[in-house]
Amino acid sequence: MTTPSQPYYVITANHLFNGEVVFWADADQWQYLLSEAYAFDDKDDADDNLSRVRADQVVGAYVIMVEKDASQQITPTHLREAIRASGPSNYFHGKQHDRNAPHLSDRLQDQKGEQSCISIATLIITISASVSVFSANRLTVALPAY
Repeated sequence: MTTPSQPYYVITANHLFNGEVVFWADADQWQYLLSEAYAFDDKDDADDNLSRVRADQVVGAYVIMVEKDASQQITPTHLREAIRASGPSNYFHGKQHDRNAPHLSDRLQDQKGEQSCISIATLIITISASVSVFSANRLTVALPAY
């Protein structure tokens, strides 16, 4: 049985101008990659810094719980945050296009054998791939025939 690792906390938000998911690195400094985020070891410290987030830089800031492995790699503890940290799940662009960023499937396989997370992520990616681009101001969905 593995021992639970110490929880760490990261502040995340969306960039005000482009909507990208960002992570707090230092006062008024936001990074696009979770690996460049500052991980607080105390939730009260994270909450204190959360109260200082500037509204002219980001929107929807909140604290998430993460874990660090032996190599100090930061990994979200919840599926939603793993998806947000990895970028869009419908096709490779943004963070997923960046070769330095770990892909969602890599992050989920590291999560203590939780196969359900991988199945949910596969379902999300499959559904997202079925949705085509907006056409003539309406959303068209291509559903597979069964």
